[in-house]
Amino acid sequence: MALKKSDDKGTTAKSKDDELTPEQQAAAAEKAEQERLAAEAEKTRLADEEKAAQEQEEARKKREQEEADARKKREEEEAAKQKELDQKREQEQEAAARKKREEDEAEAKAENERLEQERLAKEEETGKATPKKNVQELILVESKATVALRQPSTGKWIEAGGQAHLLDDGWLANQVRAKLLKKVK
Repeated sequence: MALKKSDDKGTTAKSKDDELTPEQQAAAAEKAEQERLAAEAEKTRLADEEKAAQEQEEARKKREQEEADARKKREEEEAAKQKELDQKREQEQEAAARKKREEDEAEAKAENERLEQERLAKEEETGKATPKKNVQELILVESKATVALRQPSTGKWIEAGGQAHLLDDGWLANQVRAKLLKKVK
């Protein structure tokens, strides 16, 4: 049932639907229903397109995140491998330094023994085979200097921050007082 509209003059006018025949009204209603269905279909299509666009965007973000995670994992694995290699290299260097230090100690001990044997041999030749009390010994020292130092009496070098066996003489005492060297043992 159609409502009547009133115009400015106070009279009521019939609505457009009141002037149509029932067939025309049915056709108009069918057309309106089709338009409504078309609008709903368009609305559904737009919603589906928007949903598909959101899904694509989420898939793109997920893919980017997975790529970033994979890249980060590779970087962490590479860093771990590099750290492992660095530790291995450092251990090898420490082992080499330890071996060199042990060789130096053995060499110093052999040098001390050789010097003592020579001294005893000379004393036997001269007839006084008493052990000398002021025999200078080689002692292990550590360098605190930033440059290599050379002991003049033995000609031995000690690298910056390194360790070496040096003759316990006046030069060594001066270097220890100047805090360029530190006695280890």
